[in-house]
Amino acid sequence: MSNIEDALIYFNLGLQNLDAKRYYEAINYFTKSIELFEEIDRDVLSKHPKEYAKIYINRGNAYANLNEYEEAILDYDKAIEIDESDSKSYYYRANTYYFLCSYEKAVLDYSHAIAIDCNYLFAYNNRGNTYLELKEYAKAIVDYSKIIDDDPKNEISYYNRGNAYYELDEYDKALLDYNKFIEMKPNYAIAYNNRGNTYSNLDEPEKAITDYSMSITIDPSDAMSYCNRGDTYCDIKEYDKAILDYDKSLEIDPNDAESYSNRGNAYKEMGDLDKAERDIKKACELRLDTSKG
Repeated sequence: MSNIEDALIYFNLGLQNLDAKRYYEAINYFTKSIELFEEIDRDVLSKHPKEYAKIYINRGNAYANLNEYEEAILDYDKAIEIDESDSKSYYYRANTYYFLCSYEKAVLDYSHAIAIDCNYLFAYNNRGNTYLELKEYAKAIVDYSKIIDDDPKNEISYYNRGNAYYELDEYDKALLDYNKFIEMKPNYAIAYNNRGNTYSNLDEPEKAITDYSMSITIDPSDAMSYCNRGDTYCDIKEYDKAILDYDKSLEIDPNDAESYSNRGNAYKEMGDLDKAERDIKKACELRLDTSKG
């Protein structure tokens, strides 16, 4: 059997272990495959760049799944050196940069992947997510819109684009996207929370309360929806209900400074100044602790 045949056997064993999430075993097989490829005559090896590069790509994926990101990047670098025409090398390296919060580098790699394969929708999605992290919301919208144009059933892109529109204060457009997402995926709690925020900004408090309540029904452990519903009850001066929601929020998350602060304001509006002072003081302490951390 030739070294290439042996190398491909080890490569396939690596893939099997990678699929089975046995990442250390996968790395061992990929490493053995690489060693065999390196023994091949350079002229012969030059005829198999894609096979050789894929070993590095997949070993990089195994390292990435173990959160060994620097090792993963080294493998993706090597894969690109061997075969710079493979969009997946750039895509996976971009994902790794994203996990390392190196968002500018991630954008460059996603863009390179897209330049090689203009229909690489995963790359558009992840570049859009990266633009969200960079607060470049208009660029994120362009990427999510590309996905929706090509795949109108891609529900998460409506949700993501809705988030981007929300951040740009384009609440009517955000609402349309959240509506579409919820129509396609009706049991996603945070989508109701975010649509509730949108209704709140559109001065539709009753619809906002309905959505926060739906979010809570789906996920009763979501402190944020209780806090947001409490805020909306405050907006319509239903302070008793607001306080009950802040109570529940703090039961779930005792370190939520916003819930303490907003409950303090609700107590103040009700004339209970002692409780108001206590809550606002607690909120300040929590924010101070966070800033020190």
